[in-house]
Amino acid sequence: MTKVERLNILAEAMDVGIDVLLDDTVLSSLDEWDSLAALSLMAVLNGKMNKKITPLEIKELNTVADALKLME
Repeated sequence: MTKVERLNILAEAMDVGIDVLLDDTVLSSLDEWDSLAALSLMAVLNGKMNKKITPLEIKELNTVADALKLME
């Protein structure tokens, strides 16, 4: 999966445009990064990508780059 595809998944989970998601963007600095966005990302990763992601792994995400790495 390409970086753009992973960015699109993250943007969809957060309901934001892909243009606001830079690698060094701190997720907690975005109003859209809330518990619903975290659950949405976890559901996508567990469902569509067949990755078993725990709530702790989601909670430990700091930046967009962290989230993209988790999707690899």
